[in-house]
Amino acid sequence: MLWTLLTILLVSSLSSANYDFRDVDGAPIISQSGDGIGPCGLLADLWLLISYINGINFRYVPTPLTPLITAVQDNDKSIGLSATFITAERQKRVDFAQYLQSGNVFLVQSTYNEPINDLNDLCGKTVTVLVGTVHEADVRAQQADCPSSRPLIIVPAASQTELINNVQNNKADTAVYDESVLVTVARNSNNQLKVVGKPYNIRPYGIMCNKNNRDVCCAIVNTINSLIQEGVYQQLLKRYSFPYQKYGICPSRINLNGSTCSRQCIPNTQICKGFSG
Repeated sequence: MLWTLLTILLVSSLSSANYDFRDVDGAPIISQSGDGIGPCGLLADLWLLISYINGINFRYVPTPLTPLITAVQDNDKSIGLSATFITAERQKRVDFAQYLQSGNVFLVQSTYNEPINDLNDLCGKTVTVLVGTVHEADVRAQQADCPSSRPLIIVPAASQTELINNVQNNKADTAVYDESVLVTVARNSNNQLKVVGKPYNIRPYGIMCNKNNRDVCCAIVNTINSLIQEGVYQQLLKRYSFPYQKYGICPSRINLNGSTCSRQCIPNTQICKGFSG
């Protein structure tokens, strides 16, 4: 799994400055295309719209996964594009512009028949999780609650590919990860994999911004809200088979419960009507 560094020039409604933008290889949200052009996926397309509307020029440079939040926190010219959940702990270090939401679910082989409805059902099973994620924290907390007669065995994965392979190759009974990603993995698995369980901890993903650059984060929020109001955001989600009522955010805001920035850009109540978030 790679992060990608984007060096851009902000113009138009944003003050001119050199910025570093980072994104993660987390299909279908964002993934390396392998064609030398740059990443692809829903967030990649959304970012292209945001950058076009705000007159932003940028380029991609691969960097390691681990230092993403630190890189954004330490450099006020850095922004992170990733399938990263907004949490209270993370927003102490960086700001986020909400762009999508998802819960966590369980991936198993299509022939697997033991019930897995929630974290409690992981006791007695071998579970693979991506190192350093909220899913790993969830599973380790559950591991401590499992009785000694039904231990939960954790198989750490260093990448999303390894996570999926651990299930496919019988190294783990199940993987715990984002529903938005796993439903696409299962759909493209030629009926080898399936998603089970009720989604839990539904929360928004966010584009990371340095806390000294609230104006930049607000520009991103305003653009996303304008795209929602115009119906473009909904069409983008549909393109990637994400139902708006389930995965969409309305309106976008900074952090979990922060500002929606410009009142002129907040989608009207009719646009958000029926939204489950």
